[in-house]
Amino acid sequence: MLKAINYRHVKFDVDEHSIFFAHANVKIDLGVIAKGQAVDNAIDILKKRGIKDALVTAGGDTKLLGDRLGKPWMVGNRAPRNKDKQGGDFTLG
Repeated sequence: MLKAINYRHVKFDVDEHSIFFAHANVKIDLGVIAKGQAVDNAIDILKKRGIKDALVTAGGDTKLLGDRLGKPWMVGNRAPRNKDKQGGDFTLG
């Protein structure tokens, strides 16, 4: 199944205004769009209620607001092809 994981398998037909997959096992999960929208909406609600600092996450989609108790947010990620190796840390704030 790993061979199906490649954005290059998603093909666009400009003339037909369509998208097709060049590999039979490719699938697209549009749930990430909904989760991203939900996280954005949650941050907007918190801002409107006067919240200055927050972390909102939903299934891998994360958005940060302000800081973490006066310190910058620290965000890390895993290396996608090696579960034992950490991909890197990023300081935001």
